Amino acid sequence: MDFSLPVSPYTHFIHAATEASAKLAADNPLLMIDTVVTGTRRTLDFAVDCGAKTFLLTSSGGIYGTQPPEISHISENCLHGPTNAPHLPSRRCQKRTRS
Repeated sequence: MDFSLPVSPYTHFIHAATEASAKLAADNPLLMIDTVVTGTRRTLDFAVDCGAKTFLLTSSGGIYGTQPPEISHISENCLHGPTNAPHLPSRRCQKRTRS
């Protein structure tokens, strides 16, 4: 979706939205990846244009795959990728947005 962005200064951004669709991921995984990556890029560009100093990107826990039973918590600086089903487009594109 293309739309005009407001012209205002913002100091902080929280990017926590993407249209999630299991059907789209199954039927057209490349479109799903493009939707997530393009949305994140557009949000980052907007934050830079506004002079934001803080940008928080959130994601679902699905990016990490199944949590191993020997780990009680996944740390904020976890560098591990998905441990299972890495072929799912949502996991590939979420991992890409964190690179």
